[in-house]
Amino acid sequence: MRVLTTPGHTRGHQSVIVEAGGDVVVIAAQAVWDIAEFHNVEATESNADAELRDAALGSIRRLKALEPSIAYFSHDARVYRRGGRGHA
Repeated sequence: MRVLTTPGHTRGHQSVIVEAGGDVVVIAAQAVWDIAEFHNVEATESNADAELRDAALGSIRRLKALEPSIAYFSHDARVYRRGGRGHA
């Protein structure tokens, strides 16, 4: 388990990465608003102020580069699963 700095929602935002059994699980919290933002690599006004938007995009790219098996987001009840659009 490790903590990754993921600024964007706030300057000091952090996400948790859990690696076990060949899986990578991302607990993104508010680094990403929802699954659509994650898929599309976009930082909407819902989650990032204009001054932090570039940082938010960089954070989303870093999280996606981990190729997570599963990812959780604070404002989306769906669970991201690699290869799918997400499930409730």
